[in-house]
Amino acid sequence: MQNTKFFGLRLASSLVYILFLCAVVLVLSVMNFLSSCLGLIVFRVCLSFASINAPPNLDTKRDYASIPGHLEPLGAKSVKHSLEVIQTYPDPKTFFKTHVVASKPVLIQNAAKLSSAFAKWTDEYFLSFPEATEHKIVAEQGKKEKRSLPSREISFSEFVKTYKEEDIYMVSSMPKFIRYVKHIFICNFPALKQPL
Repeated sequence: MQNTKFFGLRLASSLVYILFLCAVVLVLSVMNFLSSCLGLIVFRVCLSFASINAPPNLDTKRDYASIPGHLEPLGAKSVKHSLEVIQTYPDPKTFFKTHVVASKPVLIQNAAKLSSAFAKWTDEYFLSFPEATEHKIVAEQGKKEKRSLPSREISFSEFVKTYKEEDIYMVSSMPKFIRYVKHIFICNFPALKQPL
């Protein structure tokens, strides 16, 4: 009887072992199947991206050099628009009606030279303000905007004296003590002060 019990236990443990092995094989088969499916999905996605980025099928019989604009500067074949050129400032009403409302561009030729500021705004003029030595500005190094270089806080006068020799540029707002200088431009042209 003892042998039968032992044999029964051994048979049961063998069956459990066999079932365990079958379960492992089944799990591995399912995992293999899923990885194959996943691989197929990834492959199809890659193929779809490859087809999106693939160069277009070119018609080798067509002469692409005959297409207008081919091998010419960008916009060479675009419609050319005329630009009105004037030599003086128009009065505000005329400017608004003729150019702003009509969305018509205009070039005021030598406009900056019409202002006394054109001759007056020199480095020496900006250095003549007493506040120039006290007012601090932020200057960045490298006019090519090398963001890895640190910025410097220097006086406005130091900046004006050195910006031509050093590779720096001012990133601060215009100092308040010279902001009124902008109004010289408008004061030279009373028509610009008239309300619309």
